[in-house]
Amino acid sequence: SPLYHDSLLWTKVTIALEFWSQCNAHSSNWWWSYIGEPMYLIDVLLLYKIGNNKVLDGGIYNKLRARYPAFSPGSFTGANKADVSVIQMKYALYEDDNEITEKSFTDIYSSVTYGGESGFKWDYSYWESSIPQIYLGGYSEVLMSNVIQYAYLARGTKYQIPDDRLSILREYINGLYSSVIRGH
Repeated sequence: SPLYHDSLLWTKVTIALEFWSQCNAHSSNWWWSYIGEPMYLIDVLLLYKIGNNKVLDGGIYNKLRARYPAFSPGSFTGANKADVSVIQMKYALYEDDNEITEKSFTDIYSSVTYGGESGFKWDYSYWESSIPQIYLGGYSEVLMSNVIQYAYLARGTKYQIPDDRLSILREYINGLYSSVIRGH
C-alpha cells in the first residue's frame, strides 16, 4: 500500500487507539465484551506492530490489555473456545511469547473431538448451546473456519494440527457439512 510506513497514518492510528483506551465504551452483549472487541482490537495492534515496525506505547497497550485480558479458553467450549484461543494466540504473538502461542494452537484444535456436551457428535451433528440443538450454521461454521484457518497457517510447523484432529475435521466436513452447503 502507498500508506505503508506513512507517518501521518501511524499518528492517526495512535490517536484512535488512545481514544479507544480512554473512552471505556462497553457493550451489553457479553460476546462483544469477551470476544468481539478484543478480536478486532488485537488485529489492529498486530498490524500496528508489523506496519509501524514498533509496538504501541506501553501505557496505551497496558490499558487496552487490562481491558481485554486473554480469557482462559477453558472457560468456554466449541466455537467460543476457539475464538478466545485465537485472541490469546494473537496477544502471545504481539508479546513474542512462544509458550502461550503453542498453548493457544493446542486450545484451538482441542474442540475438534467427538462427544462431550458441545461439539461434534458421532452422527456428525453439531451441538453448541446450553439447549441441545443440532445447529450447523453459526457455531459450527465459526469453529471450523478458525480451525481450518490456523491449521493452514501452521502447516509444516510445530504448531500444525495433530493428525487425529485433522482426521475428525475431515470426517465432519466430508460426512455432513459439505452435503448441506450450496455452491463452493
